[in-house]
Formats: sequence, structure tokens, C-alpha cells
Amino acid sequence: MIEGVTLWDILPENYKLRLSILKGRYRQRFLENKWVGYEGLIYDVFNPGPMVIPRFDIPKEWDYIMAIDFGFNAPFVCQFWAISPDDVWYLDKEIYHTKRTVNAHAPLILKLMKERERENEYGEKVSQILATYSDHDSEDQATLEEHGITTLNANKQVSPGIQCVYDRMEEGKIFFFEDALVEKDPLLDMKGKPTCTVEEIQGYIWRDEKKEEPKKENDHGCDATRYGIFSHTNDEGPGFFVIGGER
Repeated sequence: MIEGVTLWDILPENYKLRLSILKGRYRQRFLENKWVGYEGLIYDVFNPGPMVIPRFDIPKEWDYIMAIDFGFNAPFVCQFWAISPDDVWYLDKEIYHTKRTVNAHAPLILKLMKERERENEYGEKVSQILATYSDHDSEDQATLEEHGITTLNANKQVSPGIQCVYDRMEEGKIFFFEDALVEKDPLLDMKGKPTCTVEEIQGYIWRDEKKEEPKKENDHGCDATRYGIFSHTNDEGPGFFVIGGER
């Protein structure tokens, strides 16, 4: 080691960035070098080191799904998941913001959707997005529909949904772009609350020792992730989900 040069000095800048966004137990363990347990953590297989990655260009032949968890005082979350041909999922873009109406979010969602188009065999622009799975709020869904954003009721089963996401993480089939967040919410940041899904995962815990339900706190990005991945994995085609109604 060169005198006066620390390990931090020679780490790649993108790796430093990933370490700097860590919170809670992950920050203590990976940045402060403190051995801290993970008791109660739901996604204990999540490791931001290899799973939060630098951006690369998504091939136009890849498909997308969108996942939405509605909120106003709590964060509104809209995720754009790119899916590779071998079924690896990448969180490409994410809106995670409070104190904005669905009407206010819609133009940005449309812009991000427009950027995810490809040409078909006739030279026409078609969307790469196969479906948009959302929380079951008929009024908010209707508002998006007025803007031309059609949603499908997400499959909201909790335990099997969590298991589906967990299995994919364990298999190395879920990744998060380090710059996925479109805009940091200053109110959340000021309150020391998660400002994106990656930060949420680090504190997403079971409500009690029975491990039947997650704690309903700072879970909006994790809910959207579950809605999108589990719903798409179990989508049985047209008619399986009904806008504004239950399965």
C-alpha cells in the first residue's frame, strides 16, 4: 500500500457511489465495517454490491413491464422493469415521490413510456411495455386511463409474491440501475426516509416473528416490485386482471 493512500482512495467511483447510498444495517456493515445482524429482514439475500449496477443500454428487443403503487402523503412509486430474453429483471427507471397527484405524475410517465419504444417489421413505433400492473385504486387508475395509461390490477398476494421476488434475487435475476431514480424527493430525504426502492429493501422487515406479514412502513417500492414481478410471472393472458376490480 502506498503511504498515505487508503483503500477508499483506490476504490472505483461507481462502487463508492453504491456504498454511499447505503442506510441502516447495510451502511454499518459495508461502509462502517461493523458486523450487524439482519434479524427480521425479508430480503436477506439482497446485496447492493453486485445487485446495484452501472447503467447499460437496454436492447430494443427487450420487453418491459411497469409497476405502480399509488400514494400522495406516502410515496407514489412507478417502476420500469426491463426483462432480458433469459428472464433477468433490471429496474431501469423509477419515480418515487410524495405530495404529487396522479395527474402531476402522468406527463413524466408518458415521457418515459415514449422513450421505451421500438420499430416493428413495418417501421411503426410500438411500445416495449407489455403491461402496467398497479395497486387497486379505481379512481387513480381512471386518472391514468384519461392520460392514455392503461393499468391492470396487480396480483397482490403477499406471501407468494414475496417468495417470488426472493427466489429471483437468490437466483441472481434481479438488478437495479444505480441511477434508476428519476428525481430524489427532498422531503423524504430531509426526514431520513427511503428515497428509492433500493433504500427501502435495506429496512424491509417482517411485522413479527411469525414472518407472515411485512411491517407496513417504508414499503411502497417493495410493494410495487412485488406487484410487477409476481403479477407478470403469473399473468394468464387477457382477462386475467380487470381494471377497477378484483381477480
